[in-house]
Amino acid sequence: MKLTKRTHYNPCFWTACWNPDYYEYLKHNVKPIKKVRETPLFVLNVKADKILPCTAEKVFWENGLGLSTITAEESLDYCKRIFPEKCAELTQWYESNPGDLYLDFENVFTAIENSTAYKSLIEVVANEGLRTREDKVNLAMFIVMHKMRNHAIINAHLEMGYRIGKHRFEHFIWLKNEWGNCEILHSLVMPIVACQWIVYKTDTFSFPLNDSPIMSDNGKILFVLSPKLLVEIDIRINANPEVWKEKNYIPQFKMNEFRRKVIWHSFKEIVFHDERTLLEWKQSPEYKKRYALIKDLTSFNKVVIDKAGEEIWTLNAFAGIRSRE
Repeated sequence: MKLTKRTHYNPCFWTACWNPDYYEYLKHNVKPIKKVRETPLFVLNVKADKILPCTAEKVFWENGLGLSTITAEESLDYCKRIFPEKCAELTQWYESNPGDLYLDFENVFTAIENSTAYKSLIEVVANEGLRTREDKVNLAMFIVMHKMRNHAIINAHLEMGYRIGKHRFEHFIWLKNEWGNCEILHSLVMPIVACQWIVYKTDTFSFPLNDSPIMSDNGKILFVLSPKLLVEIDIRINANPEVWKEKNYIPQFKMNEFRRKVIWHSFKEIVFHDERTLLEWKQSPEYKKRYALIKDLTSFNKVVIDKAGEEIWTLNAFAGIRSRE
């Protein structure tokens, strides 16, 4: 069996929407084209401090993110803690089947990309806005699932697990169980649905996409939905789940806030169709501070873990719960 080496945490069929030609195609054809991965874009690589031409396939991925090697020792340790009654049986199995096992989570990532949450995301992008309550609920589901799928969040969870003696594969078992539990998902999704939503809509491409497009801060979620749609959710304000506010423009102060948050939540890359916009962002004081923070670190994961650790608790706080891992 061929194991997945590159795991995309922003799916290519979404990233490609930041290409104007593909965006126009999608407005009339919701189903992605076969060569969507080859869609051309520009990327601001925050770590390398460079703007480069790229394709949707070449950005927003991490080598081996969803892959776990499971040794016999790790497997037996897990079994002793979770299924002690099965230890003798597993020990006997390993006598006839020595060697490591591999957990490739790519099929689960693919499955959620085929879920209603991700399909609705593309429909809203194509429709250039929300139309129904179902759109709002499905986008809230996307926010929860995509946040948990984010490379920074996964790395933070893995680091936390290592500190308390858990093995890498355990996080992915936990993640699959979370996504498969309707009660848990409901407890995370509905508090987001029942809050104030403001959807900012523009006529032109205005909102670049970064590697952490769901940004949480001070009781608010800022969510880059498309190059023309930005969603702001205020968790502190209760609202009718059936409604949301729309603004057919974005004030300059809000655009400035968006730029600051995108830069400060970026660990790897920022993508847009326009090289000049990325150059302007690269020259901003916010970007220079971000680059200064990252460029001299010997371990890039240190930034990911520290920031994403805060994001995990922020997300769980929306539903008034703590991590179940």
